[in-house]
Amino acid sequence: MNYHDWEMLSTLHATENITQAAQLLFVSQPTLTSRIKKLEHHYDAPLIMRKQKGITFTPEGEKLAQHAEAMLNEQRKIEESINNMKSRVAGTLRVGASNFFALNKMPKLLRLFKQQYPDVEFEVVTGWSSEMHRLILNHDVHISFIKGDYTWKEKKELLYEEEISVASPWEFTWGSYQRYHESTITPMKT
Repeated sequence: MNYHDWEMLSTLHATENITQAAQLLFVSQPTLTSRIKKLEHHYDAPLIMRKQKGITFTPEGEKLAQHAEAMLNEQRKIEESINNMKSRVAGTLRVGASNFFALNKMPKLLRLFKQQYPDVEFEVVTGWSSEMHRLILNHDVHISFIKGDYTWKEKKELLYEEEISVASPWEFTWGSYQRYHESTITPMKT
C-alpha cells in the first residue's frame, strides 16, 4: 500500500460512502471502486460490503483502515519533524476548537497568525469541547480551544470569561424567578 491507498481507505472509513469519499478525494467513483478492487485482489480478501445506504468494512477492511490511519499519522509526524528542522516556520497546524469559538473567535486569530507565518497551513476540527479535549489528549491536534475546565497537565491559559444575560419579555428579577419555581413544586407527603 502507498500514501494514496492510505488516504483512500481512511476517507472511505470516515464517510462509509463511496460517492462522498470519491468527492473528497477528487477522483471519480469508478476510479475509487477500481482501487478498492485492486487492494482486495492484492490481499485476497473482501475489504468492504455494500449496504443499502453506503458501505461497511469487513474485519480485514477494518484492519487495513486502522493501519492506513496509523500510517497517515506517522507521515504527518515525519513531515512536521522535517519542517521543524528548517529555519522557516512551515507545515500544517492542526487546531481543535469548540463550535462557538470556531465561529466567533477563530477567523480573526487565524488571519493574524497567517500574517506572521504565511507558510503555515491550518487544519481546523470543530465540535463539542469534550471532543476537542479528547483530540488534544490523543495528540490528534497541536492546540485546542476548549470551553470549560478540563484536566490538562501541560500548559493551559484562560483566554476570556464570557457574560451571560437573561432576556425576558416581562419584568424579570431573580427573586421573582425563584418564587415562581418554588410555588410550582408541590412537596410529597409521606
